[in-house]
Amino acid sequence: MKKAIFTLFLLLIVFFFYCCKKTDNSSSNPLANHNGFTINNIFYNTEKAGIAIAHDTFALVFYSNSISFDINEQHWKGIGQGVTFNELICNNPVSGFPVGNFLYQENAQAGYFTDAQTLMKYNFSEDTGVERGCIYGNINILKNGNQFQIKYNLLNEDSSMETGEFNGILPDITGWFHGKKSKNK
Repeated sequence: MKKAIFTLFLLLIVFFFYCCKKTDNSSSNPLANHNGFTINNIFYNTEKAGIAIAHDTFALVFYSNSISFDINEQHWKGIGQGVTFNELICNNPVSGFPVGNFLYQENAQAGYFTDAQTLMKYNFSEDTGVERGCIYGNINILKNGNQFQIKYNLLNEDSSMETGEFNGILPDITGWFHGKKSKNK
């Protein structure tokens, strides 16, 4: 009887250890709580983001730490990943930023975006890497204070499915581009 209780006690300890270890592993999952997108079960970091504003039209960009925009030369530099949503047309801007769910449509109208593009392992100096254009998709933008939660799903022209997410502050990058002024300024 003592041997059975001892064995049961050991099994409970092993089970407890396994459950705790499993929980710890899930929180250290490299995909958990990271900004980025997944295509073909491969995750790509896009830790940074920005929004450019022109009247009621917005452009969103999500990009990796390994690339940057050269304001003086007016071009991107480095090698990395990026996702852009262009001509995001909103009839419900909150403090100059769009909120709500937006769908892809080639003809611009409120509640839609007209272009989305994904770049992977892209070398901006040599214009090489993988480029994917969207043929169908949606983007959902929520705002709480100065924090954004953005989720998107895209079907790309090469039939790849892409899911992405960004959580954090969304800086206004309108001033990066010559000739464009921020709606908020």
